[in-house]
Amino acid sequence: LASIRVSVLSFYQMAASGFCGILRDGIWPLLWRGLVSFQWRILVHFILLFTGITAMVIAIVFQGHSLLEIMSFMDGGYVMNSGIADVDALLSRGGIQSMMWTVSVAILGMIYGGILEKSGVLEVLLDKISSFTKSARMLIPVHVVTSIAVNLLSASQYVAILIPGRMFLPAYRKLGIDSCVASRTCEDSGTVTSPLVPWGLCGVYFAGVLGVSTWDYLPYTFLGLLVPVVAVVYAMTGLFIFQSKDQMEVQP
Repeated sequence: LASIRVSVLSFYQMAASGFCGILRDGIWPLLWRGLVSFQWRILVHFILLFTGITAMVIAIVFQGHSLLEIMSFMDGGYVMNSGIADVDALLSRGGIQSMMWTVSVAILGMIYGGILEKSGVLEVLLDKISSFTKSARMLIPVHVVTSIAVNLLSASQYVAILIPGRMFLPAYRKLGIDSCVASRTCEDSGTVTSPLVPWGLCGVYFAGVLGVSTWDYLPYTFLGLLVPVVAVVYAMTGLFIFQSKDQMEVQP
């Protein structure tokens, strides 16, 4: 059954990619690229939409569900009543409402970041610490420490990524450092350390899933402990501090 699903998904991916290519470029450029390189451009969003519509059609035709029921499943999740407890627990889940807490935190984080940016608060904070952001050697460690501090104070991974990221991005641009370095630093500090915060979203989730406290698994989370250190080492040595296209040299 699993192999059939994989084959069907692969077929949908190739079909959808080919259809989008025809709409975009015409049939001959698509055939030429396929014959020369055997590479298909997969449009992920289109594949997800196409798969979702296909699943809805299967549920209506073969399982007897109405469109109203499917919309209800999309909102509140599906409840399985097979009589087998393990199967019911596995399949009874999903829906937008089940993830709204996480989504709402991300939305509020973006709103909060936008307010701080447009009100000039971020500029004031950046001016206060401008002496520490005059070079990549100082900017990236300050970014790392700030993201970890925001993670501890806000208990939200999204806020720890968005707020410091938006605050320090002008400093990266001023130094001529490519924005991908700023993005990487957000991940190296705000993302990987989130599971290490016991009262944070990731910490609570991991502790619940693993059945152990955050303090118990913390010594073994080498990724979360070492990646911020590696980011600081990169800043101090100038390794992988990529230049933007507008500036040829960056002082480490």
